[in-house]
Amino acid sequence: MQSVPKEANREVSENEPSQVTARQIAAELIARIEAGELRPGDTLATVRELMVQFGASINTVQRALRELKVRGLIQKVGRNNIVRRSAPEVVDRSADYTRPVAEGEPAPYRDRTRITEVGPVGAPDYVAKLLKVAAGDVVLVRRRTMIRNDVDPVELVASYYTMDVAAGTELAERAPVKGGSPTALARLGMPPGPSTEWVFARLATRDEAEKLNLDAAAPVIRILRQVRSQDGRPLEVIEQVMPAEGNVLQYDF
Repeated sequence: MQSVPKEANREVSENEPSQVTARQIAAELIARIEAGELRPGDTLATVRELMVQFGASINTVQRALRELKVRGLIQKVGRNNIVRRSAPEVVDRSADYTRPVAEGEPAPYRDRTRITEVGPVGAPDYVAKLLKVAAGDVVLVRRRTMIRNDVDPVELVASYYTMDVAAGTELAERAPVKGGSPTALARLGMPPGPSTEWVFARLATRDEAEKLNLDAAAPVIRILRQVRSQDGRPLEVIEQVMPAEGNVLQYDF
């Protein structure tokens, strides 16, 4: 790798052509992370400090930082770029989350739930189709952000119900549901039966990237799940969005 100057003797104008490339800067920062000079949780130098350190323009430094974000090596926290903690891949089995929890059995959820919205909304087209109602009909939504290690937002979840299923029940309360929605539906006399799941891959929206502390170019996994009663009636539509990196979906056939 071509040597990159770690210090510069002068300020670099934001518009001045860079003498080093974004790839070189990214490679140098990656090497420091791999060598342990920059450890998980450390705050990177500011863009201005990196400009001076590498003798580079602002655009070059920002391109280098985008490369590290895409690789999952750093994340934006407030105004700072933080070296990410390396984490093992998390395996999700949908079957673990679609059955009621027996009395005394621990819930399968490993993350803390932050409830962000509970209330009536007009059903989006894709939700209306799966709930078998008209687009725009009033349904109940429960939106949550899943928090890992009490700090990191790792998943956005929205559950939709027709009002005749959820109105006036614990599902309509702004509080965690004991045992999760499958258990709540069973308590209401509507135990879940078969479910169908659709999995999509795409780039995060601006809102999703902000809420999950992701780079705007980060790929995400989007899951739509239709939960039905034993006789085939739609009970719930769940939409989940999670970073593609570090998440594995497991299906048993």
